[in-house]
Amino acid sequence: MYDEEKEKFELGLCILWNIWKARNDLVFSGISLSLGKVLKMADMDFMNCIAVKNDDFNTQVPEICSHTWVPPPPLCTKINVDATFIPNKGVAGAIAHDSSSCYQGCGTSLFDATSPMIAETKAVLLGVELAKKLHLTRVIIEGDASNVTATILGDNKDIP
Repeated sequence: MYDEEKEKFELGLCILWNIWKARNDLVFSGISLSLGKVLKMADMDFMNCIAVKNDDFNTQVPEICSHTWVPPPPLCTKINVDATFIPNKGVAGAIAHDSSSCYQGCGTSLFDATSPMIAETKAVLLGVELAKKLHLTRVIIEGDASNVTATILGDNKDIP
């Protein structure tokens, strides 16, 4: 692929990304869609992309963290949960895999929320509901808000 074609492709990706962000702002925050803002932000992202490739970027780009998913012990199912929060709205997701890393099921939920803690709590409860729906007896619920899982499930994360 020629450099000019690569740059067109990268610019197109920046535009699509900013359209997606603007769409989410509209849906979740009620912020109106502005074509001018979308194009301006896409141009800024594209210019940063070029600057990084040319080593002209003034700030250091952080290393990407690498997290590896670890399957649960035999005869156990791991349900990973997560949530995101914007003022007055939350979205949670849960996905279950067995000890062989085989997909068992998933669930999502959109709800009203007043804090990130409420959103994370809803995610853990969604994981519990998924475990019950799948009739699982040995479950590990894992999320990035350990204070929430510890409060809701305590030290015993097995679902009765």
